Amino acid sequence: MHETRIRRARKLLAWTGALCLAASMSACAPASPVQPIATSIDDLQAEATVENFFELLEDGDARSAALMTDLDVDIDADEALLLADEVYSSVDSRPELVEVTRAETVADGAQVQVRYQVGDDTRDETMHLVRIPKEGTVPEHRLVHLSSETVGVDMSGAERLPDGTEYRINGVDVTAAIVAAVQNASATGGAPRVLAFGGSYPIDVVVPGGDGFTDTFLLEVPTFVGGDSAGEGFADFVRQHGF
Repeated sequence: MHETRIRRARKLLAWTGALCLAASMSACAPASPVQPIATSIDDLQAEATVENFFELLEDGDARSAALMTDLDVDIDADEALLLADEVYSSVDSRPELVEVTRAETVADGAQVQVRYQVGDDTRDETMHLVRIPKEGTVPEHRLVHLSSETVGVDMSGAERLPDGTEYRINGVDVTAAIVAAVQNASATGGAPRVLAFGGSYPIDVVVPGGDGFTDTFLLEVPTFVGGDSAGEGFADFVRQHGF
């Protein structure tokens, strides 16, 4: 990451110098409809946005990473408990950026092709950035676009567990997040999804009652934005315990 910052700084210095040279020559040069320098700087800014986003995820700062997206979410709400510092910084296999392979500016933002790792898996994806125009003292910037319909992880099966079930991740109580997901799913008719970025979350489940149990489920979130593991899901885990 240190080398990436140095490389980016050198690029920005080079393009800044090029802009100054272009400005000094503009009085004697004919106007041109093509402005490759500005486009390249936009590409660098898009690349820097994605690099900063992944640095936050790698450092375990999921809340700050969420603020770099266009998700309409209250990071202090129960639904976002898995983004809390004490939770996300403790999980394994957080996403790590390998490289940005291409950054291209488009009318409404940018498309950035990335290669990254979650655990032992390497993925190639195209990230979409949306352009946010300048407003007041806040300069123009870009946000990572995430779909609220697909972000997070499916916790189907939690609705079959009795009231009073508790969930903890590395000792931190995250029960409210899963209860909120179940309640939202009941109201909308969808599946209970919990907001979570990539990583491996060991969830200690404590189910009360005579038929209850205490066990740990390893929730694998395979992409930086969430997604469902191809392996055993939480519904399978619950079913194995007779619910």
